[in-house]
Amino acid sequence: MQPRGFERITHDNVVVPCESLPAIDLTLWQENRGASLGQSHFDYPETSYYYKRK
Repeated sequence: MQPRGFERITHDNVVVPCESLPAIDLTLWQENRGASLGQSHFDYPETSYYYKRK
């Protein structure tokens, strides 16, 4: 893999081992586990799009 992955492989963007590339910090996309909204007490009919089929 080249360091600038969306650019062509050239003399200044050569293929290097993947292990030499920095890791991505995915914690920026971690879901916020804030306040709980609780359970909904609305009964969805079986024909509803939101009805969970078993």
